[in-house]
Amino acid sequence: MAGLGRRLDQQEGSADQERRRRLHAREARRCPAHHQLRLGLIDVPQAAIELVFELSRPPHHEAQEKARMLGLRLDDAVDRLGFVSEEEIRRYADRVVCISKSMADVVGEYFQKRLQSTEMTRSIPVSSFYLGCDLDFVDDLNAVQEKILSLEKVKSPIFLMVGTIEPRKKHRDVLGAFERLWAQGVEARLVIVGGRDWMSGELLAEIAGHAEAERRLFLIRDASDSDLQWLYERAAALIMASEVEGFGLPIVEAKRAGLPVICSNIPVFAEIAAGEAEFFRLGNVDDLVRAILKRLASCGECATTSRGWISWRESARQLLELDFPGYAVGGLAVGEPHAVTCEMAGEVTSRLPEDRPRYLMGVGRPEQIADYVALGIGRSGVPR
Repeated sequence: MAGLGRRLDQQEGSADQERRRRLHAREARRCPAHHQLRLGLIDVPQAAIELVFELSRPPHHEAQEKARMLGLRLDDAVDRLGFVSEEEIRRYADRVVCISKSMADVVGEYFQKRLQSTEMTRSIPVSSFYLGCDLDFVDDLNAVQEKILSLEKVKSPIFLMVGTIEPRKKHRDVLGAFERLWAQGVEARLVIVGGRDWMSGELLAEIAGHAEAERRLFLIRDASDSDLQWLYERAAALIMASEVEGFGLPIVEAKRAGLPVICSNIPVFAEIAAGEAEFFRLGNVDDLVRAILKRLASCGECATTSRGWISWRESARQLLELDFPGYAVGGLAVGEPHAVTCEMAGEVTSRLPEDRPRYLMGVGRPEQIADYVALGIGRSGVPR
């Protein structure tokens, strides 16, 4: 392993490695597929005995949305856009694993209805596990970017949104609520953190040209874990207004930091927030304004105490307890350097059962295969 480390150091300078590592961490935090890999969550390929579909919403929800936008029939959208089709589920899936009990209930109910209306006669078990919420790449406060540090120069409360920027997250509803509050003379700021976006070009242009941009409305596209931790520790509340989610990772990150949460009253948020949030009626801007004003009225009170949540290692352990016959690691080889791939592959394989095959998906130039094998990829039944 020492020889491997020397070779990797020769390929990249330490500063470049660290920069790429931080970039990978930021992207991984906002992409469920990367979450699975970076933190040891396991996927199983079609070639294995069981196929696990990581579902973050009811099947075809996103396909239906995109089909409408593109003027396609749903069947055409499934074919052209690469969504899991009912035929693929019938043919390959022996089990479905979701990232919350609420989503497992939705998927299980969906499958039951589809099984009753098609030739699919076998049942497909549905189970769930929870994601972790460590902010793994937090450094000292010097790592926080100046744009974020400058928020402390103004004392008005900060309300925070974290996550991808897309229609189902209801950013426009939240912006509309704050526009009402600003019109009433309420001094509060809205900070939107999101590195990825989908079908939100008009909203992003509206934010960039907004009269309150960089005054009471801020958009941060490149937040690091240190930036997020700083914001969680200083904001008045996190707002999650989504109409559908598989989990709601920012909620547990906020709870861990002791930050109050305002969220829509969808089932998964009730499950994850566990009665510790201020809920508003989904899509009801008036009710959201009420919830924000309620939080503003209590800003002078003692801060909420930090709440515990499982770590990413505990999350991986929950998934391993589901006992798969083989394990594949997916989500790497999408631009990160070889050093990061090896680091993540080694972290994951060290926690996998020694008597089950391990497969690293979609990577493996000839000169790299030996490195992955040395880390335990491709081996089973071999003592380590």
